[in-house]
Amino acid sequence: MFLLGKSSTSSKPIDYEIKIISPYKDSILIPASLPSGSKIPIRGSLEFTLPESLTVKYISLKLAAHFKLDFLQCAKHKGANLVSHFREARLLLECTWDNLIVSPMGTVRSGPDVLPCSSRSSPGGPSFELAKGRHTYAFEAELPGDLPETIEGLQCASILYRLESCIERGCFKLAYCAQKYLRIFKVPEPDNIMLSDSLTVMQLYRKELKFQAEIATRGIPIGGKVPITVYIFPFAKGYRLSNVTYLLEQQFYLQDSAGRLYDGDTTLSWQTIDKFENLKGCDSECGNSLFDVVKLETELHVPDQLKQVTQDCTITENVIRVRHKITVDISFEGLRIKIILPVFLYVAPWVPLRGRMIMVDNAGKFHIRADAQTYVFEPTPESQLPPLLQIEPNEVPPSYESRQRDQLYTDILYQNSDSHSPTPSGEWLRELSRVPSYRAQDESQNILPLYQLSPAYD
Repeated sequence: MFLLGKSSTSSKPIDYEIKIISPYKDSILIPASLPSGSKIPIRGSLEFTLPESLTVKYISLKLAAHFKLDFLQCAKHKGANLVSHFREARLLLECTWDNLIVSPMGTVRSGPDVLPCSSRSSPGGPSFELAKGRHTYAFEAELPGDLPETIEGLQCASILYRLESCIERGCFKLAYCAQKYLRIFKVPEPDNIMLSDSLTVMQLYRKELKFQAEIATRGIPIGGKVPITVYIFPFAKGYRLSNVTYLLEQQFYLQDSAGRLYDGDTTLSWQTIDKFENLKGCDSECGNSLFDVVKLETELHVPDQLKQVTQDCTITENVIRVRHKITVDISFEGLRIKIILPVFLYVAPWVPLRGRMIMVDNAGKFHIRADAQTYVFEPTPESQLPPLLQIEPNEVPPSYESRQRDQLYTDILYQNSDSHSPTPSGEWLRELSRVPSYRAQDESQNILPLYQLSPAYD
Protein backbone atom coordinates (compact mmCIF):
# COMPACT_ATOMS: atom_id res chain seq x y z
CA MET A 1 0.00 0.00 0.00
CA PHE A 2 1.39 3.39 -1.03
CA LEU A 3 1.26 6.53 1.11
CA LEU A 4 1.17 10.01 -0.37
CA GLY A 5 2.09 13.16 1.54
CA LYS A 6 4.91 15.51 2.45
CA SER A 7 7.51 13.38 4.13
CA SER A 8 9.11 16.40 5.76
CA THR A 9 6.11 17.34 7.89
CA SER A 10 5.88 15.99 11.42
CA SER A 11 2.09 15.61 11.15
CA LYS A 12 2.29 12.85 8.55
CA PRO A 13 0.19 9.84 9.68
CA ILE A 14 2.06 6.72 10.78
CA ASP A 15 0.83 3.18 10.01
CA TYR A 16 -1.87 4.59 7.71
CA GLU A 17 -3.76 1.45 6.63
CA ILE A 18 -7.09 0.35 5.19
CA LYS A 19 -8.30 -2.91 6.74
CA ILE A 20 -11.09 -5.19 5.55
CA ILE A 21 -13.00 -7.49 7.92
CA SER A 22 -12.33 -10.83 6.25
CA PRO A 23 -10.69 -14.10 7.32
CA TYR A 24 -8.67 -14.00 4.10
CA LYS A 25 -6.51 -10.91 4.59
CA ASP A 26 -7.01 -8.67 1.52
CA SER A 27 -9.53 -10.97 -0.21
CA ILE A 28 -13.31 -11.22 0.12
CA LEU A 29 -15.25 -14.37 -0.77
CA ILE A 30 -18.95 -14.09 -1.56
CA PRO A 31 -21.56 -16.69 -2.62
CA ALA A 32 -21.71 -17.26 -6.36
CA SER A 33 -25.49 -17.70 -6.44
CA LEU A 34 -27.58 -14.99 -4.83
CA PRO A 35 -31.24 -14.06 -5.31
CA SER A 36 -31.93 -11.06 -7.50
CA GLY A 37 -31.55 -7.81 -5.63
CA SER A 38 -29.35 -9.27 -2.89
CA LYS A 39 -26.72 -7.12 -1.23
CA ILE A 40 -23.22 -7.96 -0.07
CA PRO A 41 -22.09 -6.17 3.10
CA ILE A 42 -18.51 -4.97 3.27
CA ARG A 43 -17.00 -3.64 6.47
CA GLY A 44 -13.62 -2.54 7.65
CA SER A 45 -11.70 0.23 9.30
CA LEU A 46 -9.27 2.99 8.47
CA GLU A 47 -6.46 3.23 10.99
CA PHE A 48 -3.56 5.62 11.45
CA THR A 49 -1.45 7.26 14.16
CA LEU A 50 -0.82 11.01 14.35
CA PRO A 51 2.48 12.13 15.88
CA GLU A 52 0.81 15.46 16.70
CA SER A 53 -2.65 17.01 16.47
CA LEU A 54 -3.92 17.71 12.96
CA THR A 55 -6.72 19.86 11.52
CA VAL A 56 -8.56 18.18 8.64
CA LYS A 57 -11.55 18.94 6.40
CA TYR A 58 -12.63 15.34 5.83
CA ILE A 59 -11.42 11.75 5.56
CA SER A 60 -12.69 10.09 2.39
CA LEU A 61 -12.62 6.52 1.13
CA LYS A 62 -13.33 5.04 -2.28
CA LEU A 63 -13.66 1.48 -3.61
CA ALA A 64 -13.55 1.11 -7.39
CA ALA A 65 -13.68 -1.81 -9.84
CA HIS A 66 -11.59 -1.02 -12.92
CA PHE A 67 -12.17 -2.90 -16.18
CA LYS A 68 -9.40 -2.88 -18.77
CA LEU A 69 -9.34 -4.38 -22.27
CA ASP A 70 -5.99 -4.36 -24.09
CA PHE A 71 -4.95 -6.71 -26.90
CA LEU A 72 -3.79 -6.94 -30.50
CA GLN A 73 -5.92 -8.53 -33.22
CA CYS A 74 -4.38 -9.73 -36.48
CA ALA A 75 -6.27 -10.08 -39.77
CA LYS A 76 -5.57 -10.35 -43.48
CA HIS A 77 -6.89 -7.95 -46.10
CA LYS A 78 -6.02 -8.30 -49.79
CA GLY A 79 -2.97 -10.37 -48.96
CA ALA A 80 -1.66 -7.94 -46.37
CA ASN A 81 -1.47 -8.54 -42.62
CA LEU A 82 -3.34 -5.96 -40.58
CA VAL A 83 -2.84 -5.47 -36.85
CA SER A 84 -5.43 -3.62 -34.79
CA HIS A 85 -4.86 -2.47 -31.23
CA PHE A 86 -7.98 -2.54 -29.06
CA ARG A 87 -7.77 -0.67 -25.80
CA GLU A 88 -10.53 0.29 -23.40
CA ALA A 89 -10.81 1.17 -19.73
CA ARG A 90 -13.85 2.03 -17.64
CA LEU A 91 -15.37 1.76 -14.19
CA LEU A 92 -17.78 -1.08 -13.46
CA LEU A 93 -18.53 -0.15 -9.85
CA GLU A 94 -17.65 2.60 -7.41
CA CYS A 95 -18.46 3.03 -3.73
CA THR A 96 -17.59 6.30 -1.99
CA TRP A 97 -17.47 7.45 1.62
CA ASP A 98 -17.48 11.27 1.66
CA ASN A 99 -16.36 11.74 5.25
CA LEU A 100 -15.67 8.89 7.66
CA ILE A 101 -15.51 11.36 10.54
CA VAL A 102 -19.22 12.06 10.05
CA SER A 103 -20.63 8.77 8.69
CA PRO A 104 -19.31 5.22 8.11
CA MET A 105 -21.85 4.47 5.35
CA GLY A 106 -20.80 4.35 1.72
CA THR A 107 -22.74 5.14 -1.46
CA VAL A 108 -22.59 2.65 -4.35
CA ARG A 109 -22.84 3.39 -8.06
CA SER A 110 -22.71 0.61 -10.64
CA GLY A 111 -23.76 -0.11 -14.20
CA PRO A 112 -22.52 0.68 -17.72
CA ASP A 113 -22.56 4.47 -17.20
CA VAL A 114 -20.45 4.74 -14.05
CA LEU A 115 -18.19 7.80 -14.14
CA PRO A 116 -15.41 8.40 -11.63
CA CYS A 117 -16.26 10.83 -8.85
CA SER A 118 -14.23 14.01 -8.92
CA SER A 119 -12.12 14.85 -5.90
CA ARG A 120 -13.90 16.89 -3.29
CA SER A 121 -12.94 20.50 -2.96
CA SER A 122 -14.26 22.36 0.05
CA PRO A 123 -12.12 25.33 1.06
CA GLY A 124 -14.93 26.41 3.34
CA GLY A 125 -17.08 24.39 5.67
CA PRO A 126 -16.28 22.91 9.07
CA SER A 127 -12.90 21.55 10.07
CA PHE A 128 -12.11 18.77 12.53
CA GLU A 129 -9.30 18.74 15.05
CA LEU A 130 -7.75 15.28 15.38
CA ALA A 131 -5.76 14.72 18.56
CA LYS A 132 -2.34 13.16 18.72
CA GLY A 133 -2.39 9.36 18.91
CA ARG A 134 -4.13 6.38 17.35
CA HIS A 135 -7.31 6.91 15.28
CA THR A 136 -9.72 4.29 13.93
CA TYR A 137 -12.69 5.01 11.66
CA ALA A 138 -15.07 2.20 10.75
CA PHE A 139 -16.70 1.99 7.33
CA GLU A 140 -19.41 -0.16 5.79
CA ALA A 141 -21.49 -0.43 2.64
CA GLU A 142 -23.99 -2.67 0.87
CA LEU A 143 -22.55 -3.76 -2.48
CA PRO A 144 -24.79 -5.22 -5.23
CA GLY A 145 -24.97 -9.01 -5.29
CA ASP A 146 -24.04 -9.10 -8.97
CA LEU A 147 -20.81 -7.14 -8.51
CA PRO A 148 -17.97 -8.24 -10.83
CA GLU A 149 -15.28 -10.47 -9.36
CA THR A 150 -11.55 -9.99 -9.65
CA ILE A 151 -9.99 -11.04 -12.96
CA GLU A 152 -6.20 -10.75 -12.96
CA GLY A 153 -5.01 -13.79 -14.94
CA LEU A 154 -6.14 -12.98 -18.48
CA GLN A 155 -3.48 -11.43 -20.68
CA CYS A 156 -5.89 -9.16 -22.56
CA ALA A 157 -8.49 -8.17 -19.96
CA SER A 158 -8.70 -7.52 -16.24
CA ILE A 159 -11.01 -6.39 -13.45
CA LEU A 160 -9.08 -5.00 -10.49
CA TYR A 161 -10.36 -3.48 -7.25
CA ARG A 162 -8.71 -0.49 -5.62
CA LEU A 163 -9.31 1.07 -2.20
CA GLU A 164 -8.15 4.66 -1.71
CA SER A 165 -8.36 6.81 1.40
CA CYS A 166 -7.43 10.50 1.68
CA ILE A 167 -7.04 12.80 4.67
CA GLU A 168 -7.85 16.21 3.24
CA ARG A 169 -6.30 19.09 5.17
CA GLY A 170 -7.64 21.97 3.06
CA CYS A 171 -5.99 25.37 2.56
CA PHE A 172 -4.20 24.02 -0.52
CA LYS A 173 -2.20 21.57 1.60
CA LEU A 174 -1.30 18.22 0.11
CA ALA A 175 -3.63 15.42 1.22
CA TYR A 176 -2.35 12.26 2.86
CA CYS A 177 -3.51 9.22 0.87
CA ALA A 178 -3.25 5.45 1.22
CA GLN A 179 -4.00 2.79 -1.40
CA LYS A 180 -4.79 -0.92 -1.22
CA TYR A 181 -5.37 -3.65 -3.80
CA LEU A 182 -8.40 -5.81 -2.96
CA ARG A 183 -9.49 -9.15 -4.41
CA ILE A 184 -13.15 -10.24 -4.57
CA PHE A 185 -14.01 -13.81 -5.58
CA LYS A 186 -17.30 -15.67 -5.93
CA VAL A 187 -17.37 -19.14 -4.38
CA PRO A 188 -19.95 -21.85 -5.20
CA GLU A 189 -22.03 -22.99 -2.27
CA PRO A 190 -21.78 -26.62 -1.02
CA ASP A 191 -25.12 -27.60 -2.56
CA ASN A 192 -24.04 -26.39 -6.02
CA ILE A 193 -24.68 -29.18 -8.52
CA MET A 194 -21.23 -28.62 -10.04
CA LEU A 195 -19.57 -29.77 -6.81
CA SER A 196 -21.58 -32.94 -6.29
CA ASP A 197 -22.54 -34.44 -9.65
CA SER A 198 -20.19 -36.68 -11.58
CA LEU A 199 -19.90 -36.45 -15.36
CA THR A 200 -19.79 -39.30 -17.87
CA VAL A 201 -19.51 -38.82 -21.63
CA MET A 202 -19.85 -41.74 -24.07
CA GLN A 203 -19.08 -41.91 -27.77
CA LEU A 204 -19.55 -44.67 -30.38
CA TYR A 205 -17.56 -45.21 -33.55
CA ARG A 206 -19.12 -47.38 -36.31
CA LYS A 207 -20.45 -49.82 -33.73
CA GLU A 208 -16.87 -51.07 -33.53
CA LEU A 209 -15.51 -48.92 -30.71
CA LYS A 210 -17.16 -47.43 -27.66
CA PHE A 211 -15.51 -44.74 -25.55
CA GLN A 212 -16.43 -43.58 -22.06
CA ALA A 213 -14.76 -40.78 -20.07
CA GLU A 214 -15.60 -40.06 -16.43
CA ILE A 215 -14.76 -37.48 -13.78
CA ALA A 216 -16.02 -37.60 -10.19
CA THR A 217 -17.16 -33.97 -10.16
CA ARG A 218 -17.36 -31.08 -12.59
CA GLY A 219 -16.26 -28.59 -9.94
CA ILE A 220 -12.48 -28.39 -9.59
CA PRO A 221 -10.67 -25.94 -7.30
CA ILE A 222 -7.87 -23.90 -8.81
CA GLY A 223 -4.65 -25.50 -7.59
CA GLY A 224 -6.33 -28.90 -7.20
CA LYS A 225 -6.37 -31.97 -9.40
CA VAL A 226 -8.98 -33.92 -11.33
CA PRO A 227 -8.90 -37.73 -11.68
CA ILE A 228 -10.00 -38.92 -15.13
CA THR A 229 -11.04 -42.45 -16.07
CA VAL A 230 -11.33 -43.53 -19.70
CA TYR A 231 -12.78 -46.84 -20.92
CA ILE A 232 -12.32 -48.20 -24.45
CA PHE A 233 -14.62 -51.05 -25.51
CA PRO A 234 -13.44 -52.77 -28.73
CA PHE A 235 -16.20 -54.62 -30.62
CA ALA A 236 -13.94 -55.43 -33.57
CA LYS A 237 -10.35 -56.53 -34.03
CA GLY A 238 -7.52 -54.64 -35.67
CA TYR A 239 -7.52 -51.38 -33.70
CA ARG A 240 -4.10 -50.36 -32.40
CA LEU A 241 -3.79 -47.66 -29.78
CA SER A 242 -1.18 -44.96 -30.50
CA ASN A 243 -1.52 -42.48 -27.63
CA VAL A 244 -3.99 -40.74 -25.34
CA THR A 245 -3.67 -37.00 -24.62
CA TYR A 246 -5.49 -35.14 -21.85
CA LEU A 247 -5.87 -31.36 -22.14
CA LEU A 248 -7.28 -28.83 -19.68
CA GLU A 249 -8.27 -25.81 -21.76
CA GLN A 250 -9.47 -22.32 -20.93
CA GLN A 251 -11.74 -20.33 -23.24
CA PHE A 252 -12.59 -16.65 -22.77
CA TYR A 253 -15.00 -14.27 -24.46
CA LEU A 254 -14.76 -10.47 -24.25
CA GLN A 255 -17.08 -7.65 -25.23
CA ASP A 256 -16.18 -3.97 -25.54
CA SER A 257 -18.45 -0.96 -25.02
CA ALA A 258 -19.41 -1.00 -28.72
CA GLY A 259 -20.73 -4.57 -28.46
CA ARG A 260 -17.89 -6.16 -30.45
CA LEU A 261 -17.00 -9.68 -29.36
CA TYR A 262 -13.57 -11.26 -29.06
CA ASP A 263 -12.52 -14.72 -27.96
CA GLY A 264 -9.45 -16.80 -27.32
CA ASP A 265 -8.26 -19.99 -25.69
CA THR A 266 -5.22 -21.40 -23.96
CA THR A 267 -4.05 -24.78 -22.67
CA LEU A 268 -3.55 -24.85 -18.91
CA SER A 269 -2.12 -28.35 -18.49
CA TRP A 270 -1.75 -31.51 -20.51
CA GLN A 271 -0.52 -35.08 -20.31
CA THR A 272 0.21 -37.65 -23.02
CA ILE A 273 0.37 -41.42 -22.51
CA ASP A 274 2.02 -43.47 -25.26
CA LYS A 275 3.40 -46.42 -23.28
CA PHE A 276 0.88 -49.17 -22.62
CA GLU A 277 2.92 -52.02 -21.14
CA ASN A 278 1.00 -54.16 -18.63
CA LEU A 279 -2.28 -52.50 -19.63
CA LYS A 280 -5.14 -54.98 -19.48
CA GLY A 281 -6.94 -55.41 -22.79
CA CYS A 282 -3.98 -54.04 -24.79
CA ASP A 283 -1.25 -56.21 -26.34
CA SER A 284 1.86 -54.02 -26.28
CA GLU A 285 3.89 -56.73 -28.05
CA CYS A 286 1.52 -56.59 -31.00
CA GLY A 287 1.53 -52.83 -31.68
CA ASN A 288 -0.84 -52.00 -28.79
CA SER A 289 -3.64 -54.00 -30.39
CA LEU A 290 -6.90 -53.98 -28.43
CA PHE A 291 -8.49 -57.31 -27.60
CA ASP A 292 -10.56 -56.46 -24.49
CA VAL A 293 -11.87 -53.56 -22.44
CA VAL A 294 -9.17 -51.01 -21.67
CA LYS A 295 -9.26 -48.82 -18.57
CA LEU A 296 -6.99 -45.76 -18.38
CA GLU A 297 -6.67 -43.67 -15.21
CA THR A 298 -4.76 -40.42 -14.77
CA GLU A 299 -4.85 -37.05 -13.02
CA LEU A 300 -4.63 -33.56 -14.43
CA HIS A 301 -3.30 -30.82 -12.17
CA VAL A 302 -4.80 -27.34 -12.30
CA PRO A 303 -2.22 -24.52 -12.04
CA ASP A 304 -2.19 -22.79 -8.66
CA GLN A 305 -1.35 -19.36 -10.07
CA LEU A 306 -3.91 -16.74 -11.07
CA LYS A 307 -1.37 -15.58 -13.63
CA GLN A 308 -2.00 -18.80 -15.56
CA VAL A 309 -5.64 -19.62 -14.85
CA THR A 310 -8.87 -17.69 -14.28
CA GLN A 311 -11.93 -19.02 -12.47
CA ASP A 312 -15.15 -19.75 -14.38
CA CYS A 313 -17.16 -16.55 -14.42
CA THR A 314 -19.67 -14.44 -16.30
CA ILE A 315 -19.29 -10.75 -15.64
CA THR A 316 -22.39 -8.55 -15.94
CA GLU A 317 -23.55 -8.03 -19.53
CA ASN A 318 -20.94 -10.56 -20.76
CA VAL A 319 -18.07 -8.11 -20.42
CA ILE A 320 -15.91 -11.14 -19.63
CA ARG A 321 -16.91 -14.79 -19.78
CA VAL A 322 -14.50 -17.61 -18.91
CA ARG A 323 -15.14 -21.34 -19.36
CA HIS A 324 -13.06 -24.52 -19.09
CA LYS A 325 -13.10 -28.00 -20.55
CA ILE A 326 -11.11 -31.22 -20.52
CA THR A 327 -10.40 -32.78 -23.91
CA VAL A 328 -9.48 -36.46 -24.12
CA ASP A 329 -7.77 -37.10 -27.46
CA ILE A 330 -7.53 -40.83 -28.27
CA SER A 331 -5.40 -41.71 -31.30
CA PHE A 332 -5.32 -45.00 -33.18
CA GLU A 333 -3.58 -45.87 -36.42
CA GLY A 334 -5.67 -43.91 -38.95
CA LEU A 335 -8.29 -42.83 -36.40
CA ARG A 336 -8.62 -40.01 -33.88
CA ILE A 337 -11.42 -39.60 -31.34
CA LYS A 338 -12.05 -36.56 -29.14
CA ILE A 339 -14.17 -36.52 -25.99
CA ILE A 340 -15.11 -33.17 -24.40
CA LEU A 341 -15.77 -32.87 -20.66
CA PRO A 342 -16.95 -29.38 -19.57
CA VAL A 343 -15.63 -28.53 -16.10
CA PHE A 344 -16.04 -25.68 -13.62
CA LEU A 345 -12.95 -24.10 -12.03
CA TYR A 346 -13.44 -22.11 -8.85
CA VAL A 347 -11.43 -20.45 -6.09
CA ALA A 348 -11.24 -22.46 -2.86
CA PRO A 349 -9.71 -20.84 0.25
CA TRP A 350 -8.37 -24.14 1.59
CA VAL A 351 -6.27 -24.84 -1.51
CA PRO A 352 -2.98 -22.87 -1.71
CA LEU A 353 -3.32 -20.19 -4.37
CA ARG A 354 -0.87 -17.63 -5.68
CA GLY A 355 -1.70 -14.35 -7.38
CA ARG A 356 0.12 -11.59 -9.17
CA MET A 357 2.04 -9.03 -7.16
CA ILE A 358 -0.09 -5.95 -7.86
CA MET A 359 0.71 -2.57 -6.35
CA VAL A 360 -1.24 0.68 -6.47
CA ASP A 361 0.77 3.89 -6.78
CA ASN A 362 0.00 7.36 -5.45
CA ALA A 363 -1.89 8.24 -8.64
CA GLY A 364 -4.18 5.21 -8.29
CA LYS A 365 -2.58 3.25 -11.14
CA PHE A 366 -2.02 -0.49 -10.95
CA HIS A 367 1.49 -1.89 -11.36
CA ILE A 368 1.99 -5.62 -11.95
CA ARG A 369 5.41 -7.04 -11.16
CA ALA A 370 6.05 -9.52 -13.93
CA ASP A 371 8.22 -12.00 -12.00
CA ALA A 372 6.74 -11.58 -8.52
CA GLN A 373 3.85 -13.44 -6.91
CA THR A 374 2.07 -13.45 -3.59
CA TYR A 375 -0.05 -16.00 -1.76
CA VAL A 376 -3.77 -15.33 -1.93
CA PHE A 377 -4.41 -18.38 0.26
CA GLU A 378 -1.34 -19.70 2.03
CA PRO A 379 -0.69 -23.44 2.43
CA THR A 380 -1.50 -24.99 5.79
CA PRO A 381 0.72 -27.94 6.84
CA GLU A 382 -1.37 -31.08 7.18
CA SER A 383 0.43 -31.88 10.42
CA GLN A 384 -1.33 -28.88 11.99
CA LEU A 385 -4.79 -30.02 10.93
CA PRO A 386 -7.06 -32.49 12.75
CA PRO A 387 -7.50 -35.79 10.84
CA LEU A 388 -10.91 -34.79 9.47
CA LEU A 389 -9.48 -31.55 8.07
CA GLN A 390 -6.73 -33.20 6.03
CA ILE A 391 -8.80 -32.69 2.91
CA GLU A 392 -8.28 -33.96 -0.58
CA PRO A 393 -7.87 -31.22 -3.22
CA ASN A 394 -11.25 -31.88 -4.83
CA GLU A 395 -13.51 -31.90 -1.78
CA VAL A 396 -16.14 -29.25 -1.11
CA PRO A 397 -14.79 -26.14 0.71
CA PRO A 398 -14.96 -26.39 4.53
CA SER A 399 -16.37 -23.72 6.78
CA TYR A 400 -14.34 -20.71 7.84
CA GLU A 401 -14.16 -22.17 11.36
CA SER A 402 -12.70 -25.44 10.06
CA ARG A 403 -10.08 -23.65 8.02
CA GLN A 404 -8.98 -21.67 11.06
CA ARG A 405 -8.67 -24.94 13.03
CA ASP A 406 -11.30 -24.03 15.58
CA GLN A 407 -10.79 -26.31 18.59
CA LEU A 408 -14.48 -26.16 19.44
CA TYR A 409 -15.27 -28.56 16.59
CA THR A 410 -12.52 -30.98 17.63
CA ASP A 411 -13.61 -30.98 21.27
CA ILE A 412 -17.21 -31.79 20.42
CA LEU A 413 -16.21 -34.51 18.00
CA TYR A 414 -13.82 -36.27 20.37
CA GLN A 415 -15.53 -35.78 23.71
CA ASN A 416 -16.52 -38.95 25.58
CA SER A 417 -14.66 -41.10 23.10
CA ASP A 418 -11.55 -43.24 23.49
CA SER A 419 -11.15 -43.70 19.76
CA HIS A 420 -8.38 -41.80 18.01
CA SER A 421 -9.89 -42.37 14.55
CA PRO A 422 -13.59 -41.56 14.77
CA THR A 423 -15.79 -42.13 11.75
CA PRO A 424 -17.81 -38.98 11.03
CA SER A 425 -21.48 -39.25 10.21
CA GLY A 426 -23.01 -37.79 7.07
CA GLU A 427 -24.34 -34.83 9.08
CA TRP A 428 -20.86 -34.05 10.42
CA LEU A 429 -19.45 -34.11 6.90
CA ARG A 430 -22.18 -31.79 5.67
CA GLU A 431 -21.36 -29.35 8.47
CA LEU A 432 -17.68 -29.59 7.67
CA SER A 433 -18.38 -28.78 4.02
CA ARG A 434 -20.61 -25.81 4.66
CA VAL A 435 -19.27 -22.40 3.58
CA PRO A 436 -21.20 -19.52 5.16
CA SER A 437 -22.05 -16.55 3.04
CA TYR A 438 -20.05 -13.37 3.41
CA ARG A 439 -23.18 -11.88 5.01
CA ALA A 440 -23.17 -14.59 7.69
CA GLN A 441 -19.47 -14.08 8.32
CA ASP A 442 -20.03 -10.33 8.53
CA GLU A 443 -22.98 -10.60 10.90
CA SER A 444 -21.01 -12.86 13.24
CA GLN A 445 -18.25 -10.29 13.66
CA ASN A 446 -19.85 -8.90 16.82
CA ILE A 447 -19.02 -12.12 18.67
CA LEU A 448 -15.32 -11.20 18.79
CA PRO A 449 -13.59 -7.87 19.43
CA LEU A 450 -12.79 -5.83 16.36
CA TYR A 451 -9.05 -6.22 16.79
CA GLN A 452 -9.42 -10.01 16.50
CA LEU A 453 -11.45 -9.75 13.32
CA SER A 454 -9.26 -7.29 11.46
CA PRO A 455 -5.62 -8.10 12.35
CA ALA A 456 -2.76 -6.16 10.88
CA TYR A 457 -0.75 -7.81 8.16
CA ASP A 458 2.85 -7.03 7.45
